[in-house]
Amino acid sequence: MNDYSTLYRLAHRVTTLYEKLKMNQLPLLSKVPASRSTDNAASYRAEELQNASGVRGRNQRLILDAFLKYPMTTTKELSDLTGLDRYMVARRAPDLYPVYLDRVNGPQGYRWFVRKIPLGGKQ
Repeated sequence: MNDYSTLYRLAHRVTTLYEKLKMNQLPLLSKVPASRSTDNAASYRAEELQNASGVRGRNQRLILDAFLKYPMTTTKELSDLTGLDRYMVARRAPDLYPVYLDRVNGPQGYRWFVRKIPLGGKQ
């Protein structure tokens, strides 16, 4: 009985690690630069690290999935509904515009909705 619980914990740990690796190595949906031409070198290094580690691609997919679930919301409303960081959502949503997301201007700001789903669905 003890052997089964040990195997179960090990299998669960391996599956969790695999899922984390898979999520972190997703390619970018959009290669729009995150740094402006007037930013300092630290901004460019941070962008390179986020792109290389897959964090930016993962965040883009999280936002796209969230807007599929909650269309016509502002980035603040989306962050309140999902628990995602408000500023991360506000910075990554424009990365996906106009290819994957579209927006309409409203009294509280832009309301975003999914315009196109990447080939292969959620990949």
